[in-house]
Amino acid sequence: MFFARLSNSKFFTEWFTLYNKPKFNLFAVFFGTTLLPYAIIDGIKDLSSRK
Repeated sequence: MFFARLSNSKFFTEWFTLYNKPKFNLFAVFFGTTLLPYAIIDGIKDLSSRK
């Protein structure tokens, strides 16, 4: 119920439209917000260890 309501919200159907299906847009936002901080932190660690 919550998943269907969230994926059919205006954000995932009109504003954030990488894919044609709103559920794929929801997955993209979910995985992006969970994986992006780890990638940024690892990038900073790599840059600081090269000095």
